[in-house]
Amino acid sequence: MISASPHQYRAEGLARGRQEPVISAAISQASKAEALGLPAILTLGHLAFRTDVSHRYLRSVIAKRSGEFYREFHIKKRSGGLRRIVVPAPKLMAVQRWIVREILRERAVHPDCFAYVRRRSIVDCASRHVGAGWLLKLDIHDFFESIPERSVYRVYRSLGYQPLVSFELARICTRPWISPPDKREGSRTVANWWKRGIELYRRQFTGYLPQGAPTSPMLSNLVCRGLDEELSAFAAREGLVFTRYSDDLTFSGPKAGFSRDRAQLLGRIDIQDFQKV
Repeated sequence: MISASPHQYRAEGLARGRQEPVISAAISQASKAEALGLPAILTLGHLAFRTDVSHRYLRSVIAKRSGEFYREFHIKKRSGGLRRIVVPAPKLMAVQRWIVREILRERAVHPDCFAYVRRRSIVDCASRHVGAGWLLKLDIHDFFESIPERSVYRVYRSLGYQPLVSFELARICTRPWISPPDKREGSRTVANWWKRGIELYRRQFTGYLPQGAPTSPMLSNLVCRGLDEELSAFAAREGLVFTRYSDDLTFSGPKAGFSRDRAQLLGRIDIQDFQKV
């Protein structure tokens, strides 16, 4: 850990010809992440060293405007229709698994979130509603694809990583839209994208969480923590119990003091009225 022995780190840096302001900035950046028990990532080159993947490869993943680092296929949904699965290439998969293991796995999620959480299961989720008289289930349409790159960026910023590293981590964990659905094109288009940020990294469309990447489940929970808080508070005000299992939202009510009319009213909940991801 850099922050565990900053004097030694500074001495080694000076011995290698690094400038004092650069060393001080590195120690400051490292301390924010390491204070949360996370690995320091100072630059993309530093991440390449830690993951044993070339800097050139990581940079190409971040810069690409197409989805060529993912293999796409479809599986049937139990409810009908097809679910799109996008699996990262082996080398990218290895980097994402490192991110899961070293950064995401132990991050706290909301108590009412039960999917993709160690020591919590779908049985634990269902147990929260045992004895209820009414059960209302809602589904977030295209759950993973609805989570944009900017929300993933905010997760990494909240974990103490500096802006550029957070941006690069977000890009590594998202797949670029090539042609977003018409209803989402506006929200996925980067304003003045041709003149913003690092030229190599410029894209017209932001990315999304791919269903099939090992980082997506845990990132979705961290992105949705604010939403979980608001829906949990809403349920408490209404005298209900709330849980979320990935894209499945469940509200349960007591046997007495509830009605079909009230259930139908709750069924018209618009997630857009709560915190956006």
